[in-house]
Amino acid sequence: MGEATVKQEHFAHEFYACGNAAEAYRRAYKTDSKPKPGHARAGWDLLRDPNVGAIIESLRQRALEKATQTREEHVAELDRLKGIAINLDKPSAAIDAEKAKGKVNGLYVERFENVDKSAVIIDMVRLICGGSAELTAKALENLPLSPSERAQLLNDMKPDTGRVLD
Repeated sequence: MGEATVKQEHFAHEFYACGNAAEAYRRAYKTDSKPKPGHARAGWDLLRDPNVGAIIESLRQRALEKATQTREEHVAELDRLKGIAINLDKPSAAIDAEKAKGKVNGLYVERFENVDKSAVIIDMVRLICGGSAELTAKALENLPLSPSERAQLLNDMKPDTGRVLD
């Protein structure tokens, strides 16, 4: 197995960047940018070349080493930052570092709830009005809402939307 040529090395880098053998061939060998069936075949042949395969594997390994940061390293860095914050008498920064550690370790989970605001408003007004559909509708008319918001709320109160009025 000899050494890869400059163009083979260029092909390997292009393939690693785009993941498409035909496109990598066009870029590395500066062919017409218009795709041709021969480009795919030439790219495939280059991928099977042991020199090119070794370069691509080397690129993957380097990227993996760069991207790998263990949880322990991350937590250790947060501990270091927390210590700096404490030494600088910055309790809020220390607390933020501690919260970040908790998130890294899965102690805190952010939840987002999708709340139907119109249903909440209708239910609150209905509760205040003692459950009367007529009083609820009148109360909703007096809320400081835009016409479209008011129409949506009144529409949401209709029985055909599945909401029970009384």
